[in-house]
Amino acid sequence: MTETLLEHHPQTSRLIGLEELDNFTTQKEFTRCGLCENNCALTVTIFNDGSKFVTGNRCERGAEKVTKITFDRSNQKENLVDYKYKKLFKFKALSKRDAVHGIIGIPRVLNMYENYPLWHTILTDLGFRVQLSPKSDKTLFEKGIETIPSDTVCYPAKMVHGHIQSLIDRKVDAIFYPSVIYEQIENNKAPNHYNCPIVQSYPEVIEKNMDPIRNGEVAYFHPFVNLADHESVVLSLSKAFRVYDDITLEDIRRAVEHGYQALADFKQDLQDKADELLSTLATKGEKAIVLSGRPYHLDAEINHGIANIITQEGFHVLTEDMVAGLEEVSGLRVVNQWVYHSRLYAAAKVVSKNPNLELVQLNSFGCGLDATDGELVSRYKERRRSHPLAADGRILDGIKLERELLAPLKNLSQNVINTTDLTPRQLRKTISEQFSSEQNQASFHIEVMSFGFKYSLPLDADLVFDVRFLPNPYYKPELRNLTGLDKDVYDYVMDHEESEAFYQHLIGLLKPILPGYQKEGKSVLTIAIGCTGGQHRSVAFTHRLAEDLKTDWVVNETHRDKNRRKETVNRS
Repeated sequence: MTETLLEHHPQTSRLIGLEELDNFTTQKEFTRCGLCENNCALTVTIFNDGSKFVTGNRCERGAEKVTKITFDRSNQKENLVDYKYKKLFKFKALSKRDAVHGIIGIPRVLNMYENYPLWHTILTDLGFRVQLSPKSDKTLFEKGIETIPSDTVCYPAKMVHGHIQSLIDRKVDAIFYPSVIYEQIENNKAPNHYNCPIVQSYPEVIEKNMDPIRNGEVAYFHPFVNLADHESVVLSLSKAFRVYDDITLEDIRRAVEHGYQALADFKQDLQDKADELLSTLATKGEKAIVLSGRPYHLDAEINHGIANIITQEGFHVLTEDMVAGLEEVSGLRVVNQWVYHSRLYAAAKVVSKNPNLELVQLNSFGCGLDATDGELVSRYKERRRSHPLAADGRILDGIKLERELLAPLKNLSQNVINTTDLTPRQLRKTISEQFSSEQNQASFHIEVMSFGFKYSLPLDADLVFDVRFLPNPYYKPELRNLTGLDKDVYDYVMDHEESEAFYQHLIGLLKPILPGYQKEGKSVLTIAIGCTGGQHRSVAFTHRLAEDLKTDWVVNETHRDKNRRKETVNRS
C-alpha cells in the first residue's frame, strides 16, 4: 500500500543535496526585539539561501519581526577573531585508509587554541588521522561535569573534561593532549616564557580523574614538552610514541620541523591580515577593538560571541597576538613570566600609540596577574605544587634554602606562630590573643539584610529566607512607591495571619542557633531575606527581625535593593 501511494504521489526530497551542502554557509547577526519591556537580545542565524533562524526570544513576536528585517552588510566590519578561529582548525585530516596508526583525538581546549597547527601537522605526518573534538557548548560541558575535581578552577579548564569525554564517546584509538611547560620565545625582552600552571598541569588532571583514561580503556599520550627547544620536543614525542615500532626518531624529527613551519605560517597569515586591517584603519579613519586575552578566549562558548557583538556596534575586531609583535616589552614594574602576559603588555603598548585602536581584555575569571587574593588562596589550598626553590626537584632542598633566605627576617620577629597543627579557628584565636586588646578585638555580630531576587542572591549571605509567598503591597497603588520601612507598608505586610505565623517560626529557628555560630568562631553572620524586588515585604521583615535580635546581639540592618527600580513585569 505504501508503494502504491508513493507511485501516485511522488514528492521531492527537502534534504539539501551534496552540492548545496558544500556551499552551505551561515552568518550570525545580533539585534534586540524592542516590542516589550523585556527587550530580548536576539541572535539571528542567516543561511546562504536567505532563510533565518532566531534564538533568544521569549515569545514568537520577536522572531516574526526579525525575519522581516534585511541586514545591511555593505559596511560589514572585519572580524579577525572569527577568521583566526576558522583558520586555526582548518587542517585536513588523513583518510582512514592512509592513517596507518589509526585515529587520534585532540581536544579543542586551552593551549590547543595556540598550538593546534603544530600538533595536527606532526601527528598527520606520523600517520595518524586527527579527530578534533566538537565546538564547545553547554551540552559538551555537562558531558564531563561529573569528573571535574575542583569548583574553583576556571571555566575553560572545566570544559576540557567534556571535550575529552566526547573523544572517548567517538571511540578514537588514542588521545593526544601534551603538557606544555614552556611556550616558544616570542619576546626577547621578557624574562621568561612559562605557560599557565593550569594549562601545564591539566593533562595530568585528566589522567587522574577520568576513569576510561585512568583504567587504560583508551591510549592517552600527554608528554611534557618545552616548545622553545625543538630537539626536546623530538625526544619527548619519541618517548611517548615508543609503542609504535615503525615510528623512528628521524620520522619524528622531520614531523616536528614540519609542524613548527605550519605554526609559523599560520601566525604569519594572521599578521598579514592584521597589517591589512591596520592599513585600512589608517586610510579610512575607522576604529578597531583589540580583543585580548588567553588563546582559549577564541572559543565562542567562553567569549560569548563578543567579537560578533563588537562588529555589530561598528568596530573592526582583532586579537592581541596579531599586533603584539609590533612592540617590545621592557622596563615593566612587574615580573613578566608568562608568554600570554607579554602579549598583553605589548598589545597595550601598540594600542596606546594608535588612535584607531582600543583594547578590551577578556578574563574567564581572575587568572595570573589578574587574580585576586581570594582566588589565589583557594588554588593553593586545593593544589600542591613543587617548591619554587627546589631546582633539582627535591622539596626538602627547597625548604632548606627558603629557611636560609628568611632567617634574617625571622630573627627580627617578636612573635612566631607555628601553624602546623592549628585549625583556621585555632589560628584566629591565637592571633587574637597575642595581638588584640579587649577594646579592639572583633566581636561577633549579625548582619540582617533585605534583597530582591530579581537582582540576584547576595554572595555573602549565610542564611537566606524567601518571603515571596506573602501578599504583595505592590498591587496596592497607594503602597506601590513606598518601602517596607514606611508604616503603611509595614502594617500591611504584618497584618496577615501567614506573615505572623512565618515570623514566629523564623525567630524560633534563629535564636537557638545563633550562639553556635559565635562559639564556632564566626565574626559575622549574614541573614538575608528576599522578595521579588527587595522593596516591600523583605524590607519589613528584615527591619522587624533586626529590632528583635538587637536585644541580645550586635546587629546591623541593611536594605540592598530598597531604592532600586527595574522596569520589568512587577517589583516588590
